[in-house]
Amino acid sequence: GVHDKLTFVMWKKELTFIARLAGDHAALHNNPLPPNYLFDPSAPSESDLTSLDILLAGPKATPYEHGVFKLHLKIPTTYPQEPPKAYFRDKIFHPNVDDRTGAVCVETLKRDWVVKLTLRDV
Repeated sequence: GVHDKLTFVMWKKELTFIARLAGDHAALHNNPLPPNYLFDPSAPSESDLTSLDILLAGPKATPYEHGVFKLHLKIPTTYPQEPPKAYFRDKIFHPNVDDRTGAVCVETLKRDWVVKLTLRDV
């Protein structure tokens, strides 16, 4: 009946979410990361696809050039319809980072997000 159809629709959405997220993770691990981004070699291998930690090396010729900062991505179950939330785990002073929470505040993760963007675009 109606309950079975609703269960099937929810199950199908969950599978679509997991497949997309797994594909995005695989693309990150199987291709070179963007410049200045790297995986933390000391981090445990995570089976939770809704969470991702990346290291960001400060770009040359900036006040951040000698730093390496941990960036945490929290991926909602509504991904890719809604963007991941990004947080710096380390204290960083930047106009696009909330100094209390470390939340990254850029339009790509808000108003400009579109479904075709992937974790690599974050």
